[in-house]
Amino acid sequence: MPVVEVTSQPPYGLNITLLQPETQNLLCVSVNVLLGGEVHAQVHSLPGEATSMPSSSYISTVLSRCLSIPMMMKYTVK
Repeated sequence: MPVVEVTSQPPYGLNITLLQPETQNLLCVSVNVLLGGEVHAQVHSLPGEATSMPSSSYISTVLSRCLSIPMMMKYTVK
């Protein structure tokens, strides 16, 4: 079972950290909501794991469409 930590980044941001126990991959997604309501996400991972992670623009699009952090994380670590 993955370990997830969500922390707020006032005034309009979140950090979501995910640790997958099977693979020991650590992933962090920074989410910012801009004044117009646009959602911007940026993916951070360890240097050796960067090739298997989707781009920040893909994650931003997924989060903008589904508006669900669990769904976004599902598509991030598929």
